Amino acid sequence: MFKLSYYLKRARTIGFLDTVKKIAGFEEIFTCAFLKHGETNFRHLPYSHSYWYADPILVKSGHSNYVFMEIFDRKRQKGLIGYSTIEGRHMTPPRIILEEKWHLSFPMIFTYDHTFYMIPESSEISSLCLYRCVRFPDHWELCAKFPTEDPLVDTIVWEQTEDNIRLLSCANPKDAPLTCKWIQYDLSCTDGKWDLHPVSSYNAGTNYDYQSRNAGPLCIGTNPDIVIHPVQVSTSSTYGKELYLYRYDKDGKDPKKEALLQKLSVQDYRIPSLKHHKLYGTHTYGINEQYEVVDIKLYSWQPLKWFYRITARR
Repeated sequence: MFKLSYYLKRARTIGFLDTVKKIAGFEEIFTCAFLKHGETNFRHLPYSHSYWYADPILVKSGHSNYVFMEIFDRKRQKGLIGYSTIEGRHMTPPRIILEEKWHLSFPMIFTYDHTFYMIPESSEISSLCLYRCVRFPDHWELCAKFPTEDPLVDTIVWEQTEDNIRLLSCANPKDAPLTCKWIQYDLSCTDGKWDLHPVSSYNAGTNYDYQSRNAGPLCIGTNPDIVIHPVQVSTSSTYGKELYLYRYDKDGKDPKKEALLQKLSVQDYRIPSLKHHKLYGTHTYGINEQYEVVDIKLYSWQPLKWFYRITARR
């Protein structure tokens, strides 16, 4: 009953023609795009009938800029983790580097003790999974799996010291899947053993809404004095409508009290290669001293859409 009412509400929101398109075989997909500072046009990563791309996480290592991302297998209806590099005016074809029996997305990457780690979204199994990089960028191994009370999405590193990593995650209830509330965890390692503990004093005071979901890791752009906290904004019927960029306050502790720097909608992006497409939303953002990365929601024709959804085997 919930699903029926949800889809009826979506149909009223997106309109009759778009509803017919989705029934006829079009589907909402995402693709990633990047902008080099000093230029005005984004360049998007070409998608296919087999894969689309979302959740770009920008990581610089040495002189190279890597974009880790969700690679969504349209046939199996399952998210995988992969990466591209930005080279000149294009992104290299994505390479799959991590697959599990469950859906993966939003590959949050950070360093600890001179080693790369990843926390991808694994809400399907209601666990927070930690991966260690054995060989950057393509070899990762699972080193800890923590069952959580709520399904968690889009976890980022909020604060980090030598002894502790404070995570800001987003609890995502199954009965209201477009809402979230921020919750915090402390992640620590003692003698090679990882532990995870909820920050109960913070978590008790948070509530579900449509503006408490991370849209990328904390990042620094062209102004080194400003740390940006990207946040995704949804509505009761629209996932990933726009982005709010807040100024991270390391002393404030509470993302609800951050100062708003900028609002971004998909109409703010100039993407000549997608000028013939209607763009519907955006929900992930990253920036460094050279590039900006985003993802974009649009419709794509998938003639075997319903066959794949009915027969999907993960």
